[in-house]
Formats: sequence, structure tokens, C-alpha cells
Amino acid sequence: MRQKISILLAAGFFIAITACIEFESQSVSFRHLPDKDTLLIIQQYNGICGGNKNEGLSKDEIGQLETMMSSAQTFFFSNWLLQYDREESIKSIQRFSKPAEPDDRLKDPAARERLRVFNKLLVDNITILNGQFYLDQKGKLCGIQKITIANISKILAAANNSIRDLILSELADGVDGFSEFTDETRHLLRQAAGGNQSFLQIEGNRLTFRWPIALDDVIKHILNENKEDKEDGFWFRNFARGGLEFAYVKNNACFSIGSKDAPFSSLTANFLGKVNYTPNAVQHVKTKFKLQEGLDIAKVRDEFFGLAKPAKR
Repeated sequence: MRQKISILLAAGFFIAITACIEFESQSVSFRHLPDKDTLLIIQQYNGICGGNKNEGLSKDEIGQLETMMSSAQTFFFSNWLLQYDREESIKSIQRFSKPAEPDDRLKDPAARERLRVFNKLLVDNITILNGQFYLDQKGKLCGIQKITIANISKILAAANNSIRDLILSELADGVDGFSEFTDETRHLLRQAAGGNQSFLQIEGNRLTFRWPIALDDVIKHILNENKEDKEDGFWFRNFARGGLEFAYVKNNACFSIGSKDAPFSSLTANFLGKVNYTPNAVQHVKTKFKLQEGLDIAKVRDEFFGLAKPAKR
């Protein structure tokens, strides 16, 4: 299921990736400012290392670290699912400004224009500040990014429009989309995409993603009770431990992070068992970049979110 959702979101906001730089764990914290229509995000990468535990960084991995420090892209949860890359969104703007190619699944001109607008909103409104590398209390290499998303309500509205378009394109005649799901789920998806359902929604500091799905598919693909896909089961349990809430409501799988009235919300994933940390990136970072000493992450987060208390005089 995660692969199908990543394909749908790949149109602009997120793209599926494969990379060599790994993280032992990652935390994403966000604060929604409704009065400014802005979403602030702190990305915290913990236990950064190269894939080859017995050697230093490869040329590709060194290039990835350079990219992390110099380009407008951000990784959501290691090498598993998501990445935002400004350059890819610029390419998508160009791609969807043109008529569909024969092998393009999204052929409807109006849908392609909506996707172009969506990517333009991303490029115009997302700012990524690549922050510091530092060593945590255990001496492991970590890093942070600060992300500002302006006009978040317009971006979410455009994202929902494009998700609907992409679902319908996957369900079009002659396209074998969502074949892993039951007929009931495909009916629910067609019904939701043909209507006005919001798939992504933010209320206060609670972010929710809704996915129409039959109960049988929930059991198979999300709860993973048949154990056919151990990878999906690993990630679902991992995110559930790290702050992801799940509910099945009115034929929708609802994934939520945070609380409406909280000052900010967070999601953490640990990749222990998937990533075994080794300090093979520390020396390169010390040589090439500035390595902060004693960085207070909570202080950095609160200052960025506007939650820091005034200093006493």
C-alpha cells in the first residue's frame, strides 16, 4: 500500500527515493500558524552514516551530504518513502505544462494543469534552511533542517485536487491501477475521487491523511495480519510507536499526527534493525562542514516555532 500512495504523491510534493546515506532515527516536528497560513517544520536526522559500515563514505554518499547542505530538498523518514525536491517540482511544472506523452497515465488536460499549479505552489512557497550537523549525547552524528511552508491552505487544497485526479487516472479503463486492492476498495476510491473528499487535512496542529479502503484491505495491507508484507507491518508498528494514530472511520483509513490544541506536534521513526549506526561520516563532516558542539535541539526548535520564553532580565 505504501508504494501506491507514494506513487500518487510523487507528482510533486513527495517522490519515492533510493539513497545510500542512512539515518538511525528521524523526528519530524511541525507547528501550524493559521493566522499566517504557514506550516513550520523541523527535521531531525539522528545517527547519520554511510551504507558501508566497514569503510568511509562513498563518492555518492559524499555527494548526498553536499546536496543535503546546499539544495532545497528534504527527506521524510530515511530511505523508505518520501522526499521533497525543489528541482524535481520545477521539472514537473515543465512536464505538466505540455500535452501528455503516450505513456503518461495522467492525460486529461485539466488535471495536468491542476498538477502544474500544485507544483508551482510548492516551488513558490517552500523554503528549506539546511541547518547544522552536531553530535548527540552518545556521540552520534545528527543534523537538522528548518522548513517553512507558506500558503499551506492553498497547497493542501491543490494536493487534494491532484490526489483525486491521480486516483481517477489509476482507475481509468485499460489501466491496471490499484490491482492489489479489492473491488470494494476500488469502488470507494472512485467514489471519493469523483466527489469532494479531502485526503489531506490540517486542523490546529493535527495533520490527518484519509485513504478510502475496505476493511478486508485494512487487515491485509495496514494491520498486516496475514503477514504477507513484513515491510509494511514493520513501518506501521514503528510509526505507531512514534506518534502516528490510526483509526478506521466510515470506510476510510485515517492516519493522524498530533493534537489540534498542542503547541506543536511530532512523529518519530526508529530504524533500528534496518540501520546499524557507525561513525563513518563524522570525519568527513568535521573536515567539510561545521560541527556544532552541545547543540540544544529543544531550544532550536522552540526559537524556530516562536515558542521560546523571553530571557529574564
